[in-house]
Amino acid sequence: MTNITYSNIEFEDNLFKNLNLSIIKSQQRIAYIADGGVNKGQVYQRAIKKFKDELEKGLSENSLFSWQEILYITNELATSRHLFNTLMEYEELETFILLIKKYKKLSIYKKLFNIYFNYYSTLNKEGAMTVLKMYLKSILRSYNGKNRYINNLATIKEHVFGKLPELLEHYGNDFEAVKVDMKLQDNFEFSKALLNLKIIQALKALQYDENNQDVFSTIIERKEMFFDDGLTLKEYVAKYLIAIAIKEKSPFPNWQIFILKLIGDPRSTAMHSVTMRSWDIIGEDKKSFFIKTLSKDDLKLFLEALSDSVSDTNYHYRKAFWMQFLEKVVFTKIILAQDGMHTLSDTMQKKFKENNDSYGRLRGLQHQSAVYIDFGTIKIIEFTHSGQVRGYSKCPINLHKKHYSKQELDDLQYGNLHLFSVKHASPRTYTWQENLLEYLNQYLKMNITKNDIEIPEDKMKREVYNKHRKGYF
Repeated sequence: MTNITYSNIEFEDNLFKNLNLSIIKSQQRIAYIADGGVNKGQVYQRAIKKFKDELEKGLSENSLFSWQEILYITNELATSRHLFNTLMEYEELETFILLIKKYKKLSIYKKLFNIYFNYYSTLNKEGAMTVLKMYLKSILRSYNGKNRYINNLATIKEHVFGKLPELLEHYGNDFEAVKVDMKLQDNFEFSKALLNLKIIQALKALQYDENNQDVFSTIIERKEMFFDDGLTLKEYVAKYLIAIAIKEKSPFPNWQIFILKLIGDPRSTAMHSVTMRSWDIIGEDKKSFFIKTLSKDDLKLFLEALSDSVSDTNYHYRKAFWMQFLEKVVFTKIILAQDGMHTLSDTMQKKFKENNDSYGRLRGLQHQSAVYIDFGTIKIIEFTHSGQVRGYSKCPINLHKKHYSKQELDDLQYGNLHLFSVKHASPRTYTWQENLLEYLNQYLKMNITKNDIEIPEDKMKREVYNKHRKGYF
């Protein structure tokens, strides 16, 4: 009985030992694969250190490396972002390719393709893709071996180095088939760029100005990923949505908010240069359209806040007047006094707390605010609370400032850019409105009449009066 028990224990011990050995071997195999299929021993580490030292001194195509060292270096570049970033920081990718051209080894070729797929977006954004592409294309054109992987890439080389939508179309939109054929890992930038196509399909299925937070949040999460035609995902999406808005000629408040979250406000010079560069990539026509849309909406919200929150009907007349010129607005800057903040919605109050050139504060007065309106051919500064409307030939203020004094703005009426001033007198008789109409119609080549700028109450009174007048005569 005892011998049987001892044998069972011995059997179980051996079973666990074998199981542990299998687990250890599996872990080692996983680590080996993760390291690019190369054992990172002392010889490997010496090769990487030698390469780093050469980078610091200045890499040359005549630098002496054995093919084994080049294999280790290309493997480390393919699997370690740190070394890859170092190579990019030293701007030595082109020299490195010249250096390894003489090593015509299949194992090195495979590592180079891993570099291409792993850092696909980074290479494109850094403007370093062209050189690597040229070399990889030459490898595929001249390869006459039997390696299945390289031969697979050779048959689809136009798609590998072409537009991603065409590659996906070649595979019948089967992402998994692409991954298998090209041996792509999920964390490769090329794989992520391909997955962006799924996001674009969802984006293009949206209704006009549809607020789909699932789609939007996914795009924001992946916004920096290179997509296509030199555009990151955020630039492609913003360009696409704005193009639709231009074509539709309709408001797009939901998309507008999303674009601002995605890429930032193009009106603000306080933005990072990277963000402003993105707007330049999107294109001046779309950037100008978006700025104009934001400015028109801000002016409209500003006028509505003042008109709807106070009893002084002068504000209602002001709103009715400027709404006729809304389509001519190129840019606005709202400059609020302390009390003016209380009249604004929560959304607009948040805008004033942002570091944005389109919103400023007026110091020195509690009540009087101002708005700067750029109509292109003429610039306007209008003050609230029985202030004036002033016209200028060019912008008379520093638009990048956050704070202005009342005295600073008052002094502008004495400068050589000043064209005219109209005081807000007798709004119910439309005195200031008709005076200002003469100037604006002249400079903006428009033909707005008194009837166009009447508030609804006055329009109704006039219609009733005209009916009675016709009946009397």
